[in-house]
Amino acid sequence: MARPSFKIDPARLRSLREESNQTQLEVANKAHLLLKKPSTASEKTILNVYQRIEHTGKTSKKMADAIAQVFDVRVELLQGIGALEEPEEIISQVEQQLLLQRNIGNNDTLLHALNNHFASYETQLGEDYMFREFAEDIARQISSIQIALQFGHDADEIVSLVAITGWTEDELKKLGDIDGHWLFLERARLAEQTIVTQRMSAVCYEIQERFANNHLRLHEGDISITFVRSLPWLHIEVTHPTQSLFNCKFSFVRCKPNTNGFKWVNPSWRDDYWLNDLKDWAFRNASFITDFDGNHYPGDLYNLRLEIQEINQTNGTRRVAYSKGYLEELPGEVLDRFKAAGESHFLVIDWLASGCADSLAPHLRKLPHDCWKIRNGYGLIVIEPDLPYRLGITTKKQSYDNKYSVKLVEEVSAGKYRPAPWPNRFIEHVISKFKDRLFRENDSFDNDLQFNGLQHDDSDLSVEAK
Repeated sequence: MARPSFKIDPARLRSLREESNQTQLEVANKAHLLLKKPSTASEKTILNVYQRIEHTGKTSKKMADAIAQVFDVRVELLQGIGALEEPEEIISQVEQQLLLQRNIGNNDTLLHALNNHFASYETQLGEDYMFREFAEDIARQISSIQIALQFGHDADEIVSLVAITGWTEDELKKLGDIDGHWLFLERARLAEQTIVTQRMSAVCYEIQERFANNHLRLHEGDISITFVRSLPWLHIEVTHPTQSLFNCKFSFVRCKPNTNGFKWVNPSWRDDYWLNDLKDWAFRNASFITDFDGNHYPGDLYNLRLEIQEINQTNGTRRVAYSKGYLEELPGEVLDRFKAAGESHFLVIDWLASGCADSLAPHLRKLPHDCWKIRNGYGLIVIEPDLPYRLGITTKKQSYDNKYSVKLVEEVSAGKYRPAPWPNRFIEHVISKFKDRLFRENDSFDNDLQFNGLQHDDSDLSVEAK
């Protein structure tokens, strides 16, 4: 028996299988049928052959071709050549086809379209740049009709793309999907919607817009957002503790069009970037979060802290302190009553803010209160000097380089902290509390912050600058 002489990338094979939501046995059986192997082979034997391929990457060229057909990809992708449906690769594929058509010189439709496209650009951009942009436009048009073909698409547009590219309609359908198509569902008692959209970023936009516009009452109280991964579907459940009428659920799945209609596929690693963006959104709009891994934020309300960083704007040095505010004095029975009313997170923030303001006040006494500006800095509070011009001139020899950032964190163990959900309306409440308490006349502060040095780090400033 000849040894396997063809090599594929086992990691890529595994990734393709997982993204297509198929088991090893399902792929093995499909490849077995494509190769017209004897039907007498047991499932165990068929599975063992495939498992060796996924483990070692060694197989025959015929088997590699069959597996590529199962996933509807080129065999070169199984070898690790090129990225899986990477936009740049697909655009390059279209660009090469258009270059070929232009060089042949008999595609009048393409030449006319190129002339119109070039006329819309500044000439100094260069022909290569303009041609690449044209190829990207055509690639996106092809991508957009792939899913629309399933519903019945304008035949004129398909004919136009066939004429421009020189590909047949079947060849257009086989081209990779640049941005990904998604089926998106919103389920709520007050609104139900189903749409098909392109790009994971568009799914994120739909969720954020629908939450903001259609579920205003969900901005109040102890809102919970739960992320659920039930592959290939992803779900986001929004729950109000006392107003179940306003609960809603967003579900979305990536769609891969084929000749038979649609196939649901698992999100790719590229989609994870946008899932992280959704988690950031949830942290700014809910009091309690459960992420895809089942982690709960916060785990315990009594472990919430306000982290205060003191930043020297001249040399970049930082000190950090953590404030418990007056949280240790909050009776458990009071917290339980507010929890039953759906306002426990807000209560804890209020007690944290009062104590933190009283602790931070002595550090701001070096300047009059009207020389400080307190603002919302995208997930944190920024307290910075805002000196009038005349005061800056008369006191220029004194140092007022320090600014402060305040954010909500949870102490998970002694000296270890992680970010905590902090809805924007709670941030605005803390800003109001700070303005009221930071500069009032009071000499009885006995809860001073204990700052510790930090190495220079721009992480918080980058968050603020988003």
